[in-house]
Amino acid sequence: MSVTPSVSEGPGGMGGSNLALVPPAHPGPSLTLGVTAVTMLFLLAGCASAPPPPPPPMPTTLPRAVIDSFCGLLHSEGLTSEVRVLKTTQPLITSESLQALADRTSQSRSKTPMSQDILTAPPLPVEIPTGLCVTRGIDAFNPVRDADAMVLRFSVPFPNPFTTGQTGVLARFSLGDESATWYWIPLAGQNGRWLAGRPVMLAVR
Repeated sequence: MSVTPSVSEGPGGMGGSNLALVPPAHPGPSLTLGVTAVTMLFLLAGCASAPPPPPPPMPTTLPRAVIDSFCGLLHSEGLTSEVRVLKTTQPLITSESLQALADRTSQSRSKTPMSQDILTAPPLPVEIPTGLCVTRGIDAFNPVRDADAMVLRFSVPFPNPFTTGQTGVLARFSLGDESATWYWIPLAGQNGRWLAGRPVMLAVR
């Protein structure tokens, strides 16, 4: 606090010296700080409004990541049976399998309509890795040759009509052609390629 002397007239007309206390002046707001704060707000707003990167194009083959994921499930459950995979995708998208997918996501109505192009899509080749649970790829199911083998079939990839923004494939796993268990395997695009999530069991009736 600074001290400023002042002169005043006291009683009887005699001048005297008084000490007036003057509070210090406080600095005003910094212009630089204000500009920086506004700039940061614009940067944050731009980041928040930036759209997410688009997913990679729908695959022209069934990615091997799908089989990698399914084999991981079998290994975690201790299943070591011989597995044969159909070399091309199969027509697994039916009203029964879609209803099971809806039940799994607790949705009774589709959020997005199913494209007719998906229902009539031509088969895609399946990338079959070696050294995992798959022992061989087969062109078609043979009821004599494959009766005692575990057979794995996949659908074409398609958008989940009951979960916004999710893509995946259906899988049918059976002993020969009997006792089938169905799964939904979600797919996610990352850096221009597709990754597969953990298979989810479906109750297809």
